[in-house]
Amino acid sequence: MVKAFYNAGYLAENDYLFWIQALNDRNGLSHRYDEQAYQQIFKNLPKYTIFFSELVKIIEEKGESSMTGGRLKRVAKYLHDEEAFFFTYGDGVSNLDITKTLAFHRSHGKLATLTASL
Repeated sequence: MVKAFYNAGYLAENDYLFWIQALNDRNGLSHRYDEQAYQQIFKNLPKYTIFFSELVKIIEEKGESSMTGGRLKRVAKYLHDEEAFFFTYGDGVSNLDITKTLAFHRSHGKLATLTASL
């Protein structure tokens, strides 16, 4: 998701690399028992807080100016070699069987298949 967000033009390269570092530090905290390394990561937390607060603003602004179709159009240039793809909001929760959904889509020979979850 991070790379797709960067590729869609929402992040500058330095912000993308900062995000990757934040993720690496987060993962490091989950598996690290080295006090010195922990303290170094802990020092970065205020910078990450500011960065992610700004990122939320960017996401909110883009969300207001572009509905799903606009977002799909924006990423279409990255999908030209794909036989099929799934597109969803990040907050969607479902027990949808993706394999069966793809089989259903292919069996009907249509351009798109829409699913909904209650």
